[in-house]
Amino acid sequence: MIDFEVQPLSQAVWGKGGRSFVEYRDLGAVDATDGQIRFEHDRVVGSAAEMQTGWHCHHLDLQFVYVLRGWLRLKVQGMADMLINEGDALILPGGLPHDETSFSDDYEVLHILVPPKYDTEILGAPDSESRPAKTATLGLSAPPTGGSARWNVLCADVTNKYGLVAKEFRGSAGDDAVLLPQGHQFFFVVGGSAVLGGAKGKSQVSRADAALLPDDGVHSLEQMTHDFRALAIRIFKAARL
Repeated sequence: MIDFEVQPLSQAVWGKGGRSFVEYRDLGAVDATDGQIRFEHDRVVGSAAEMQTGWHCHHLDLQFVYVLRGWLRLKVQGMADMLINEGDALILPGGLPHDETSFSDDYEVLHILVPPKYDTEILGAPDSESRPAKTATLGLSAPPTGGSARWNVLCADVTNKYGLVAKEFRGSAGDDAVLLPQGHQFFFVVGGSAVLGGAKGKSQVSRADAALLPDDGVHSLEQMTHDFRALAIRIFKAARL
């Protein structure tokens, strides 16, 4: 089991990866899960409006995408073309052909990849009449409705090998302390600030700070700003944190 630890954006180390126009920030899950899961924060560098990935697929078990800023235009075999905006999420099963046709210049995304290392296969455009055996799961962020702090299920897929549930949190200033969902190991602040409490005490967290949380620990949020938003993700069949 790992200790409760915040990874602040102010100490982020950005590196290169699979896309030349993207910077990647590793959030520490590879070591914490004995090489099973990658948890990362990615952002576009420079102008990306005309950039495309082309049709391809990833040979992995699970890919989770949450848009932090900007937008992504995406084609997925067997589905209508999608515009994925800030606050939207997507679960892509391994082997599903897709094409990221364009990005906004400020595009930022949170990724979970299982396993961390995988092969990418370049493909031609699929037959428009063909239907894949698997499909993507899209979760749209709900607009704020006021009232007290709450967790909402953003998207879930328990049919794949691992099983994933992503919950989105919207708080408001003056809310009392709120418990995080038990067993949700991956935590990321989408906006605003709060105090995250756990076994090691408390830590101030703000936009783009991340944390890996022990499965059986009890964690809380308090002193939230009015615009506080966060994401908590649970992967059921993974190494315990």
